[in-house]
Formats: sequence, structure tokens, C-alpha cells
Amino acid sequence: MAIYTKRFNWLPTRSAWEESQLWRERRAAASQRFRDDAQYIAQGLATAQSNLITGTGDIVIKQAVARIQAAGKAKLAKIDTKA
Repeated sequence: MAIYTKRFNWLPTRSAWEESQLWRERRAAASQRFRDDAQYIAQGLATAQSNLITGTGDIVIKQAVARIQAAGKAKLAKIDTKA
């Protein structure tokens, strides 16, 4: 009993040079995709950090305004009780 393998010998095959060029192109494309993704992630993290800092600043300012207003109301109440 003979074992036959199917071969597509009639299809053109690439030369070693063409294979290496194709491999280089694929690696270059994958590397570029990685750099693009890394840049996108870095921009997202920078934006998140900036938003966090801005949000923290807003909260601190609101708390300071609330303290100042409370102190002002306390002084007014103290003045009103003296009068």
C-alpha cells in the first residue's frame, strides 16, 4: 500500500529572498502597530492623570471656598449677637 501526499507543485512558490522581504514587512507592520498602540495608551494615561489632577484641584478649591464661607458666616453671626 502506497501513501501519497498531496502537493501543489503547479503553484508558484516564493524565493528565499521574497520570503525574507515579506517577513521583514510583516515585522515592520507589527512593530508600527505596537508603537501606535503604546502611544495611544500613553496619551490615555496622561489624559487620565491630568483629569485627576484637575479634579483634585477643583475639590480642594471647593473645600477652601466652603471653609471661607463658613468662617464668614460665623463672624457675621458673632457680630449680630453683639449688636
